[in-house]
Amino acid sequence: MHRSSIVLKLILLLAEDVQSLIFLRSGVDVYTTIVGVVGALYGPFHGGANEEIEACGFGHCVYKNYDPRAKVLRKLTKEVFCIVGCDPLIKIVVALEKNALPDEYFIKRKLYPNIDFYSGLIYW
Repeated sequence: MHRSSIVLKLILLLAEDVQSLIFLRSGVDVYTTIVGVVGALYGPFHGGANEEIEACGFGHCVYKNYDPRAKVLRKLTKEVFCIVGCDPLIKIVVALEKNALPDEYFIKRKLYPNIDFYSGLIYW
């Protein structure tokens, strides 16, 4: 799990995290901070990024090819399930990726798995 925590540290300061730090550091109350965080999550380059395509775990505003962090977690996910036993969801995820990558819809929009695609299986 050490490798996975390194990968997660790469995404540790997401938009909502930075927003909460800014608000809290300025001394506002917790309710104002929460509103700011929700606002950051709603933006089109974060939480709203996948609303158009309704495909969570695919696409990224920076990575226009396969997210390198997702590649690391993909391998790690297989290693984790070799140790703890195979989760039935892993078969669905592998099939989804296998069918999505060659699909014209995903190719045209440059939608490749992002870090959320595999991290959801390990952490949630």
